Amino acid sequence: AFVNFALLRRTESIRKLRLHSDKGCQPHDVHLWVSKALDLKVQELDLDLFLHEKILLPLRLSTCESLVVLKLRGRIQPTLNSSFHVYLPSLKILHIRESV
Repeated sequence: AFVNFALLRRTESIRKLRLHSDKGCQPHDVHLWVSKALDLKVQELDLDLFLHEKILLPLRLSTCESLVVLKLRGRIQPTLNSSFHVYLPSLKILHIRESV
């Protein structure tokens, strides 16, 4: 509830979204929060999520021009389609660990 209140009402850009959890949040909520962070031109996205279900990230994460730092840990998977490509021109740090 706090993340919904703090993030979804926001209109100005954010520097960092950090979500760490092994329970207590739903994959569809994570998808919504990441989508909103992308709308707000997030620069750092740090996800450390070991939930029961796999988390599918928004397809547009792969072409986010504002991302400088991307850290993914846990049962996280990008959404892929036949035209999937990666274009992250500002990315300087990429950490992917234990992703399934």
